Amino acid sequence: MPTPTTPPTPLSPIPQPLAAGHRHSLSIRPDGSLWAWGDNDYGQLGTGDTAPRSVPTRIGPDSNWLSVSTIMQHSLAIRQDGTLWGWGDNTYSQLGDGTMTSHPVPVQIGTFCDWHSVSTGNTHTLALRADGSLWAWGENEYEQLGAALGARSMVPVQIFAETQWRSVSTGPAHTVAVTADHCLWSWGDSHLLPLLHDDDVPSYAPVCLGQGHEWARVYNGGDHHLALTIQGTLWAWGDNTCGQLGLDLQKWRHYVPTRLDGAADWVSLSVGDGHSLGVRADGTLWGWGDNQLNVLGLPDEYNQCRAPVQIGTATDWAWVSTGDYHTLAQRRDGSLWAWGNNEHGEVGHPDLGTQVVPRPCQVGHATDWRSVSAGVTHSLGIRLDGSLWAWGQNFYGQRGGGTDAAQVEPLPIAPGTTWQQVSAGTAHSLGIQHDGSLWAWGCNEDGQLAAPKNAFHLVPTRLGTDTDWRSVHACAMHSLALRHDGTLWAWGHNLFGQLGIDAPTGPGPKRRHRQPVPVMPGSTWQAVSSSDNHVLALHTDGSLWAWGSNTYGQLGDGSLIDRAAPVPIGPDKDWLSVHTSYAGSLARRRDGSLWAWGWDPAKWTWLPLANRPVALWAAEVFPHWQQLSVGHNHVLALSEANQLYVWGHNDKGQLGDGDMYPRDTPTLLAGRHRWLAVSAGGTHSLAIRADGTLWNWGSNREDQLAQLSSTAEPLLIIAG
Repeated sequence: MPTPTTPPTPLSPIPQPLAAGHRHSLSIRPDGSLWAWGDNDYGQLGTGDTAPRSVPTRIGPDSNWLSVSTIMQHSLAIRQDGTLWGWGDNTYSQLGDGTMTSHPVPVQIGTFCDWHSVSTGNTHTLALRADGSLWAWGENEYEQLGAALGARSMVPVQIFAETQWRSVSTGPAHTVAVTADHCLWSWGDSHLLPLLHDDDVPSYAPVCLGQGHEWARVYNGGDHHLALTIQGTLWAWGDNTCGQLGLDLQKWRHYVPTRLDGAADWVSLSVGDGHSLGVRADGTLWGWGDNQLNVLGLPDEYNQCRAPVQIGTATDWAWVSTGDYHTLAQRRDGSLWAWGNNEHGEVGHPDLGTQVVPRPCQVGHATDWRSVSAGVTHSLGIRLDGSLWAWGQNFYGQRGGGTDAAQVEPLPIAPGTTWQQVSAGTAHSLGIQHDGSLWAWGCNEDGQLAAPKNAFHLVPTRLGTDTDWRSVHACAMHSLALRHDGTLWAWGHNLFGQLGIDAPTGPGPKRRHRQPVPVMPGSTWQAVSSSDNHVLALHTDGSLWAWGSNTYGQLGDGSLIDRAAPVPIGPDKDWLSVHTSYAGSLARRRDGSLWAWGWDPAKWTWLPLANRPVALWAAEVFPHWQQLSVGHNHVLALSEANQLYVWGHNDKGQLGDGDMYPRDTPTLLAGRHRWLAVSAGGTHSLAIRADGTLWNWGSNREDQLAQLSSTAEPLLIIAG
């Protein structure tokens, strides 16, 4: 290798405050403290144990950390005094402490106090000292440490005699580096190297990748690489299948460094598995390549970006570091931001720790959704062709797909059949096909499927032979259905009298009924709504009736007494619709006014409201509602202009307004889109826009949003 004609000046330490690993994250705050979060199977967080962390956790009391590096299961860091420290997996001696023993807390590596920078590979590590010498340790199966070291080195060993190195970056099993004379070199196992020489024989020895350019820094992504010149120009080579080189559609692969057209002011870069991110001198943040799990911080419609795309509008970004599927970035004010996959807590945001999506996100790309039903932890939807689709939690087979496995993406249920209406309950589902037949599937512990004891159904199973069913309502452990003749039928759990089929003067409600039984025979009903344990029903004459649990006055009859049979709620006969929540009730009148009672579903405080209907807002204060849907403790309402209003609890983002603050009055959902249908579940929401697209938001703990636990926008990460 060439040696500079003049001795190189000592290298100044380079701060590197961020390191996004495979499934974990490291960050140094402006005060010099070290923080870690995410997966911790090998102690790679440095917390002293192997328990994962979903939010940033401080590593020790010291406040003198300077730079961090990690990729898989081990981590290295340099302190401000120039000492080198490592922790995590040490199976291949990649920590360099002379052993093969893993360490769950940082341990000092050697005694040198002049380390400049460090870069971790999968099973090996390289580092620069201030004198420009290059040191390596760990696995060397592919000579990624240099040919002279044999199979492995358990401690840092200088490779190559020259002290001319200025930048080094490791990949899974190979290394790229820049010398003081601005030459670019690579060695180890890289399938790209033989192609540089137009042959098929691997060459593990150092290879010069390009002269004639004044290389400053290099970034190793395994299958693709980026490099900066001292003029700030950006160059790329390697695999370009996903557009990760930022060279548009010129080639699927580039075998030599090729310049990206345009900017010459790049200051910070990071390469991941099929994607790249960079910060420019003006503080803007850019991303390109594969956007799987939103690792670029772009919406899902950007599946791939074959040229750099600006991320957001902020102009104060300073650093960026990306892992396989998540990204960390720091702004100039020192604040830390993250986005992408959070399956292992690697984003480190408390909201995503519970898999929350606080803004409406689109479910797939279909534009033909007709109706939806949000259960507690699963979701159902019918498309215009009558096909039924389901996704989310499936422990009892409530999705109906033939297995009890959960499903993130919507899947068709009972292909070839056409559905009129469906209802998703807690652990079971009900549906009516276009021929008027009634179907049920999921849990049957309390007879809610109208089937023999404990006969669970993993696929929709027909109930009887009748073809005159009009609508169904799947509750927690019981079921309700209306026929076309107006009769109401109930079956399943009845501990609180929620089936309404036992005389109030009798010995008390039977605990369960495993076959449909008519409610108040001889009466006709136009609508029904039920919570876990109480029911409201609208008679065809416009009167309001209630039965079941009344602990919080949710029946509205002026008492706190449970009712095992329907009782009328006042003398009025101008009710238009009824809606139940966990322990509260809502109803609309024909004049457009909205009324509530019980434990108030319309107030986020959930203080006892009343045991009789009380008007919430006059019709002239808020729009006349054409449609209401009440979840466990939140409300979705469509105005006559098809605008969506939300209020109630919002601890899981179920209101969809971008934060997690409750609303005690109707709040117009941002965007002013026109909506056709809404459904509020336990802590998530579904809605169909006027263009036929399906959107959802809120809790995604059981995949009921058909989304992975990821975020498509930078989230502020607060340590401590």
